[in-house]
Amino acid sequence: MITQSVGVYISVFLFFLLIIFNAVYMFKKFDLVFVFVNVHLASIAMFFTYQSGLLNYMQWWELGLLLSYIGGFILGFFIHWILSPGSVKELKAPKSGRKIFILNLGGFCFFIAAFMYELAMSNWIPPLLAVDKLTAYYNFPKTFIHYLVVCGIAVSAVFVFIAERYSYRKFTCYFFVIVIAVCQMATLARAVLMTQLFMAAFIFIRERQIVFRWRKLILGGGLGLVIITVFGTMRTSADANALLEIGLLHDWPTWSIPFAWIYLYFTTPLENFRGFLGYYDQGYGLGLHTFIKPFFNLLQSKDYYYSLFELQPPSAGGFNTYGYYLETFMDYGYFGFVYTMFLGYISRLLVMSRSLVFYLFSSYWVYAVFTSSVNMYFNEFFTLVYLVYFALIALFSNLTLSRSTGLR
Repeated sequence: MITQSVGVYISVFLFFLLIIFNAVYMFKKFDLVFVFVNVHLASIAMFFTYQSGLLNYMQWWELGLLLSYIGGFILGFFIHWILSPGSVKELKAPKSGRKIFILNLGGFCFFIAAFMYELAMSNWIPPLLAVDKLTAYYNFPKTFIHYLVVCGIAVSAVFVFIAERYSYRKFTCYFFVIVIAVCQMATLARAVLMTQLFMAAFIFIRERQIVFRWRKLILGGGLGLVIITVFGTMRTSADANALLEIGLLHDWPTWSIPFAWIYLYFTTPLENFRGFLGYYDQGYGLGLHTFIKPFFNLLQSKDYYYSLFELQPPSAGGFNTYGYYLETFMDYGYFGFVYTMFLGYISRLLVMSRSLVFYLFSSYWVYAVFTSSVNMYFNEFFTLVYLVYFALIALFSNLTLSRSTGLR
């Protein structure tokens, strides 16, 4: 068992490794390994400071299991780098953004129609304006139509691509992006909003070829802290200090609330996973959770899916996420590093691809990497809402290319 006295040394050692790692990558081009290693090692290092009463002591073998999952991702990434070092090729995209804009405008209209439908079902009172915001958020309609609302994320990403790649109706494109963001804020869809902003920013950065610098990273991180703090407080309680009571943090001052959100977001999933390891004995799903579950989600059959296995309440209480660790272990157990090696390989494949559909989808995938210690987005890469939408854009682009070049 790793007690707090020993955990402090582990935290110091992991942070020391991160300093060395970042010194090597400081002036390198964007790299998913950079994101993955920083997020996961930092979350583990924070966990072993045991700054919350929600966290319990972890076993040594549990730490080894977590590190093996991280190591698998790194190995898979570099296997692709060895097999396909390749030079950057030109993106297969049409020369004009006009027709893509028209298609994406149609997607925006579907988004607005779906949003207004859900708003009407809630008596035209969005959770943002409700008296009990948390209850209103959970009661806000989420029917099959909701997939069109969520698809606003993909629509937003394509608008940024059109604006930056073609400079076509730039003001209009960004206006629509803002409209989508306001709609997500009105429903207090914090995760959806963060996904939209991340994907839009990612495509903006790639299109403008902005070089990684620490100042920009710190600025982006600061903005993320503000968004998380504001929306977290609005959904949890009108009293910002309530977080310090919920999280049972040890005498953290009020000004540290933004950092308390980050600390709890990135450590409680590890606690929930640790608690899960102590009782799970239902065998391995061999792909049921990591590959098949998204289809249950698409068909709105979540109740049937969850009836296939039983989970005890998360040990971190209201902080009920498990990161990508949970379903990885449920499917592959101690050999989960094989699955994460596959994820690492796929990650570089997506980011390096010159296919338009993969280029657009990579903005979501990088977000999945960035949040994988908190959410299960890794295990949702069959997120058909995004894939289908980007595939439609790519198909339209291919038809446009064929006609413009005279191909049959």
